[in-house]
Amino acid sequence: MDGFAIMIYFFVFAIMVVVSFTVYNSLIDNNFFTLLNTTGNANLQSNLTRFQNNTDAAYSVLDVLSIFVLIGTTISSIVGALLLRSHPAFFFISIIIMLTQVIVAMALANSWDTLINVPEFDDAQQRFVITNFFLSNFPLVIFVMVLLVSVVLYAINPLGE
Repeated sequence: MDGFAIMIYFFVFAIMVVVSFTVYNSLIDNNFFTLLNTTGNANLQSNLTRFQNNTDAAYSVLDVLSIFVLIGTTISSIVGALLLRSHPAFFFISIIIMLTQVIVAMALANSWDTLINVPEFDDAQQRFVITNFFLSNFPLVIFVMVLLVSVVLYAINPLGE
């Protein structure tokens, strides 16, 4: 069941990042920040420039952060699998759940490809290469994650003792 939660968390995280980046870029393109400084105040202009630089740096970090989110949730699922006792007879049920998760991941990957190929998101597609890679290959990523958790769950403690 962790695979479903990981898929939803990562998908929602990626959509929030891409949409917020697109909104921020539209504000920059429409000179929103220069319109704020209609008074000509040098201190305000300095603060707005610093804000823009900090925001650009934050968006650069978010693409790399997607790796840590994905790896962190996978590690937490593996640790959770280490703490559970399970009988190998349940392995067949986990295969059915894994196939269901891969099918849902396919739907999410198709949704992501449809969303990211909208012309308004061209800048985000080029800026968030790592996130785009993971979500474009989401079924494979989820399959590997769930397979690792299943191996840990059923191979480490094979008799359920």
